[in-house]
Amino acid sequence: MENDLTDRQRHCVFEYYFNGKKMKTIASELGITPPVVTRHIQMGAAKLYKIAKYYM
Repeated sequence: MENDLTDRQRHCVFEYYFNGKKMKTIASELGITPPVVTRHIQMGAAKLYKIAKYYM
C-alpha cells in the first residue's frame, strides 16, 4: 500500500485527514496551489478506497 500513493498524495491525505490541516495550509507548506492539494487528496482517497474495497 505504501507504494500505491505518491509522496505528495500521502502527505496531503495525512495532513488533511489525520492532522486536520486546511488545504491552504498544506498548499503553503508544499509551495503549491490549493486546487493541486485538492486533486492530490481526491486521487489519494480514491486509491485508498480501491485498496479498502479489495479487502472487503
